[in-house]
Amino acid sequence: MKKKKHASLNPTTRAIHAGEPPRHGVDAPVSAEIVRSSTFTFSSSKKMKRWAEGKSKAYIYTRYANPTLAIAERK
Repeated sequence: MKKKKHASLNPTTRAIHAGEPPRHGVDAPVSAEIVRSSTFTFSSSKKMKRWAEGKSKAYIYTRYANPTLAIAERK
């Protein structure tokens, strides 16, 4: 069975999943995860430095953005 291309999906389905990365496979979630966090950490000081220099778009605080809000903004 061939998979449908994104353009051939119903407009309602496209609207619901807009802004989300494509998900396929047995272990993939059907919808975007909800990130219930107000602050985020860096795995190293090197990554924090890259963020401070404007070279990274890492999430640092929910009021600025987080993965769940970013998906909603793209929708």
